[in-house]
Amino acid sequence: MYQQRWPIAVDNFYVKQHLGLADFRVQAYEATEKWFAVVFVALAFLQWRLNHAPAGTRWRFLADVVRQHRYEHTRTLLETACQEAVRLADDVPVVQRFLSQPTYGSKKRQSPVIR
Repeated sequence: MYQQRWPIAVDNFYVKQHLGLADFRVQAYEATEKWFAVVFVALAFLQWRLNHAPAGTRWRFLADVVRQHRYEHTRTLLETACQEAVRLADDVPVVQRFLSQPTYGSKKRQSPVIR
C-alpha cells in the first residue's frame, strides 16, 4: 500500500491545483457544494480515461491523462483552424476567430487587429 502513496499524492495535487478544488472562495454552502460536484465530475472523467486507456498506453497518473487531453484538444483546434483557412482561402478571419482577445469585466469583446 505504501508504494501507492506517491501516485495518490500526485492525484490529490491535481485535484486541488488543476481541477480547481482549492479555488472556491467563501460562498454559500450550496455554491460550494456545486463547485465540489463539478470538480468531482471532472475527476471521474479523468479516472475513467485512465482506467480505459487504449492497450499500450503508458499512463500512470492523472497528470498523464490531463496532458493527453490537452494535446488532443490543441490538435483538434489547430486542425479545425487549418481546415477553415483552406476552405476560406484566407487566414485573416480564421486568426481573428481563433485568437480573439479574452474579455474581462463589462467591456465589449474586441477582435485583435491584424495587418
